[in-house]
Formats: sequence, structure tokens, C-alpha cells
Amino acid sequence: MRHRKICCAACVAAGVIALMFYLGGSRIFPVLGESEFERLYSDGDKVRLCGQIYRKTKKEDIWILYLKGIRMQEQGESEIEAEDNLLVYLSNGQEERVPEYGQYIRVSGTISFFQNAPNPGNFNQRFYYRKQGITGALKQARLEEIRAFTGKVGWKYRLLEWMSDIREKTAEQILAYLGEEKGGVLCSMMLGDRAYMDEEVRENYQKSGIGHLLAISGLHVSFVGMGIYEILRHASFTRTFAAGGSCAVLILYAVLTGGSISAVRAAVMFLIRMGAEVTGREYDGLTAAGTAMLLMLSFNPLQLFDAGFLLSFGAVLGVYLILPFWQTEGEAKWKRTIKMSLSVQLAVLPIMLYYYYEISPYSIFWNLLAVPLAGIVLACGFAGILTGTVVSGGLWPARISYGISGLILGIYEEGSRIMLEIPGARWVAGRPGTVQILAYYMVLAVMLACFRFGKKKAAYTGILAAVLLMGFPHGRAGELEIYMMNVGQGDAFFLRGPKGGTYLIDGGSSTVSDVGKYRIEPFLKSEGVGKLDYVWVSHGDIDHLGGIEEMLKRQKYGIRIERIVLPGERFWDEKLYEFAQTATEYGAKVYTVEAGQILREGEMELFCIWPGDEKEKEEMPEPGNEASMVLALRYRRFDMLFTGDLENDAEDTVSARIGELQEQKKLSDRFEVLKVGHHGSRNATSERLLEITRPDAAWVSAGEKNRYGHPHEEVLERLANWGVSLYNTKDGHAVKLCTDGEKYSILRP
Repeated sequence: MRHRKICCAACVAAGVIALMFYLGGSRIFPVLGESEFERLYSDGDKVRLCGQIYRKTKKEDIWILYLKGIRMQEQGESEIEAEDNLLVYLSNGQEERVPEYGQYIRVSGTISFFQNAPNPGNFNQRFYYRKQGITGALKQARLEEIRAFTGKVGWKYRLLEWMSDIREKTAEQILAYLGEEKGGVLCSMMLGDRAYMDEEVRENYQKSGIGHLLAISGLHVSFVGMGIYEILRHASFTRTFAAGGSCAVLILYAVLTGGSISAVRAAVMFLIRMGAEVTGREYDGLTAAGTAMLLMLSFNPLQLFDAGFLLSFGAVLGVYLILPFWQTEGEAKWKRTIKMSLSVQLAVLPIMLYYYYEISPYSIFWNLLAVPLAGIVLACGFAGILTGTVVSGGLWPARISYGISGLILGIYEEGSRIMLEIPGARWVAGRPGTVQILAYYMVLAVMLACFRFGKKKAAYTGILAAVLLMGFPHGRAGELEIYMMNVGQGDAFFLRGPKGGTYLIDGGSSTVSDVGKYRIEPFLKSEGVGKLDYVWVSHGDIDHLGGIEEMLKRQKYGIRIERIVLPGERFWDEKLYEFAQTATEYGAKVYTVEAGQILREGEMELFCIWPGDEKEKEEMPEPGNEASMVLALRYRRFDMLFTGDLENDAEDTVSARIGELQEQKKLSDRFEVLKVGHHGSRNATSERLLEITRPDAAWVSAGEKNRYGHPHEEVLERLANWGVSLYNTKDGHAVKLCTDGEKYSILRP
């Protein structure tokens, strides 16, 4: 490394950028701070503006335009210029009026700003777009004016428009020959366009460990760039001409496929490789990678925090830095292939877990077959495009070429499905901490050095220990963790017991679509939770069980659910009956709980207070909010009360019952934390309940700008009068509590 000055400079630059980011944040990178748009408008405001199109894409028949050079215009006022870039989602019915690259348009719509991650492990939409310089999105936009080009149109925009037309027509041809499912995969592999790809198929690829085949990367560059170079050389063209021609074609291909991070990295490295060919110099992969990194970071330093950037360069480091340590001369090709795959996996393991929280342990072996076959898929795909477009009467050659590609894509799909059926196919380790990541790479470096000194047994043992270090359990033994997740207008609480048990109390939302997939599952995976021991459902409203129902159907890709706990069957409504049937169909055991029953994990107890038992059957409420399951959580000297959507007369009855249980010493005299009933409805959390529970803190799970006005002002006043601290997901954040049973702390994770 000491002779690779450019590579060292790239590492230093990356380190400096990371340090600047963590120490300075938006002070050093203003693009992350408050934008001009955010100062002038609020989320949901109607906006009228004009700007220039620098990119456009199509997703589910909706055109998304990327605008720069924004100028806003309020009625009766002069235009205001802003440095912000915006996404514009054209409303339906405007497909025939889609403007071209470089054109200026005037458009109106509703402004929507990107949000930070609502929970740990969730997608940080704001950071993802802000590091690209994009402030927000204009939804349901209407085109008011498309300005005609004046003067010369830049060659860049003409090229981009031409490439856009080629990409769209090529995608149409691929879909026509292969159909939507397989055609969507080939569009992703060859054009870098995932808009046509089925979501379930995409998850199959990713979870089985071959998702990288869907990104334009070194594999494509090797095929396209080196393929053109070899063809030209065999046609007796000079080395200089062949290198120049292959570089030109590759650059056009990178533009055609959208110029992704991995494509740009691979293209820069290929250009350097061709430069070495022409000048007769030795090509050094690490130096080329360092040059690519420096160039890319000079254009946008915040790319350093993009998962694609880190995985792309991590894979290169695995091949050029880790592989040589244990590669031997003259070894069999299959051994070298396995070592290369393992080297890449070792290099990117912490990155994969940091961003995606899980890996497929069998992916090393699956890739041994999948990667070589990918070359055939690409070759036949390009042959199909050429024969279907260029060659006269190319229908049958195109069908044959696409047919071969489709056959292999079928192998991919079926193989990925089988892989995910094998026990242990997914290892959910969770997001590692900074110390874990640093320790991993330090141990890996020492163990690789052991190979140089011939201590192979110690090296393999150390590498295995480093990998296991990444799966170090989350949470602390003897400590109880409780999370109130931000699920919009709904409830979802996660508990990690003092002995590692995992529990979910409710999980649903009436305002967030696919809340199980996009909010609850990623959070749980980031916490290293691959299965839930118990899931408690308070009652049958969608904002309490909708996400759990999603998760039951997604266990192949998401979280395994062992047991579902419901109120007694006499309190079930039609939705709970359907839910119980769904849970059984998808392999979860369904239990019911009665008042007075207790679930224990060591010194932790979950005590069911409501709805009542058989002796009081005649006093019990009808199914619904007032039949919500009420649970008292106790761990040593810490107590918390979960109330579901309890309100009105049922809450009065529960308050009286809590008082009786306190007199019988079955419950504590007070609860440190109260989960406020029915999201803070005025009909819940009465004076009597506050008097009997005497909480220090109240947790409210309610959606931002919810149409019900939760939590209601009356509830907030009652809590304030009792001196109760309020924690509310309406503020946009999750809430975390940690306790050893004696002391507790509440924080925003």
C-alpha cells in the first residue's frame, strides 16, 4: 500500500470527509441543512414554479422529472430563485406531454418534503435525497407550460434525450419478448431500470444474495468494455483505436443505464485499464479504484455515505486487497473462484449489515453458479436487442437469444426460492456499531497477515471470530428495552426482555401504507431480531394489527412470528376471527389470554388486567375499543401499563380493577410509564386512571397532523396537571426506554 499513493490519498480523503460529516454535519455540508423551499413553504402547500429538466424516469406509468434552476412565483409577486433541486411527479393523463431533457417547464402542485427516518433502521428519505441536492417533491403536478428550446441546445441534453428514448424502446422490446416478470429482471440487469421489476422477484434476488446482479457494475463493464475491445483487436484494429472505441461505447452505455455509482466506478477503472494497455504500463486495480474514488468524492463528497458507493468499492478491495493474501499460484480455478467470492463477502460484510441488517450465508455458493451464468444472460440479451432491432427479419434470432436469457432467469428465480427455503438461509444480525465495525476490520487485517506467515489455522479461526463478532447480540443481559415505534396513526411497541425474549404489542397504522414492511420489519431487523417470540394484539382495529398481518404473510423475507396472543374469543370481532385464521395459515400459534393470567421471563412479568374473566362475563364489553387488552408490565421495581384503545366506561372499570389488584399486592402502587389510551383521545386517560397509576411519563402513539387531532387538548391538560412528562410519536420520532429494574432512562433513539 505504501507504493500506492493515489489509493492511500483516497483512503485519507474518505476519512477526512467522514470526520467532517460527524463533527460538522450541515455546518460543513450546507446541502443537509434547511433549504430555501423549507423556509418559504410548509409540507402540503400549493406551489407554482419553473425549472429545467436534468433527468427523468418512469415508475408505474408515472413520469418523475428532476428539476434544477428553480424559480418560484407567488401570485402578484416577482419570481424567487432557489438553488434547490426538486422531484416532480406528473399526475395521470399527461403522458403525451412529457418534456425533453434540458427544457424549461412551468408546473404547479403540492409540495412534500422528505422526512428523516421515523424509527431506527428505517429508510432516511431526507438524507438520501438531500445528499443528491434534492429538497422535496411536487406531487400531483400539472404541466402549465413547456418552453420551446431557444438557441443551441447543449449536446449533453440531446445525448440524454436520445439515450432516454433508446432505453424506453429497448425496455419495451425486452418486455414484449420475455413478459413482465422475466423482462423486468432483464431490464434491471441490462438497463439499470428497476421500474419494470416485480417487487417479490426483486426481494427473492436480494435475500438469496444475488441482488448485485441487478446493478450495473464491474460484471457489465467487463462484458461490454472488454468485449468491444477484444472484437476490435481481433478485427486487426490498433490497440489505441480498440481502446478508444471500447471506452466510447462504455461511456455511452453508462449514460444509457442511468450513470449509477457502481457503473461510474467501473467505467473509470476501465478507462484507466485501457490507458495502461495503450501506454504499455502495468494496470493496478487498487490505484484505479483510488482514482475513481477521488474523482467521485470530488464531485459529491456525500456519496461516501451511500450504500451503493461503499459496497462497490468494498467489493473491489475484496478482490485486489484481501484475495492476494490467501491466493496461491497454480491453484484450481474453482478454488480461486470460491476464494474471490469469500474475499468480497468478507470485505463488505459490515457494510451489508449496517445498511441491510442481514445476509444470506449460502450466497457464496449460490454466486458460484449465478455469476458465470450472468455473462450468458448479458450476451444473449445484447444479441436479442441487436437482432430484434437492427437485423432484418431478426424475429427468430431474437426469440432464441431472449429465450436463453429467460431460461437462465428462470433458474435464478427458482434457485433463489429454493435457497430461501433452506433452514438458516437468512442471518439477521442487526446493525453493527462503530466499535464493532472497527474491531472487525482490525481482526481481519491481523488474520490476513497470518496467512503471509503461514499460520493458516490461526487465520481461519480469527476470521470466523471476526464474522461472529458482527452478530454480537443486541441489548444487555438483565436489562429490559421498550420501544414505541413511530407508525403514524397507530400502535406498535417492541420489548426485549432481560433474557433476550422478543415481544411485540400491537403493530398497525391507518395512515402509513405497508407499515409492517417499511417501518416495523426494518426496525426489528436493525435490532438483530429475526423472530418474535410473542405478538400481543389488543383488539381488531387495523391500526393495531394491520402491520402484523403483513408480517405474517412476509415471513419468508421478514420476521418469523412464533406466537400470537389475542383477547378471549368472546371479545373477537369479525376482523380478529379473520386475523386468527391468517396467523394459523402462516404457521404462527394462536393463544388467548384472560384477565389474571401472567407471562413470565425471569423477573419480568406481563400481567393481563382486561378484558375480564369468565366469572364476570356478564359485565364484559362488546368487541372493539372498550374490549382492548390491557397489560401491566413489571420488571423488579419498574412498571408500565399498556392500554390499547381503552376508553369510556371500560377505562373506569379497569381503573377500579387496578385499585383492587393494588390492594391485593398483585400490582404496584404506581406505574412509572403509562401508555395513553386510544392515541390520546379525550375519552381516555381519565383523572381516575391517572390517580390510580400516578405515572412519571406518558407515551402517546399518534400520527403527525392526524385528522382526529390526537392527542386531544383535554388529555394534555390532565397529564400536565399531574406533572407527567409527555413522549409523543407525533413529533416524528420513536421513543426508547431502558431499565435494569431499578432505574430507567427514556431517550429518542
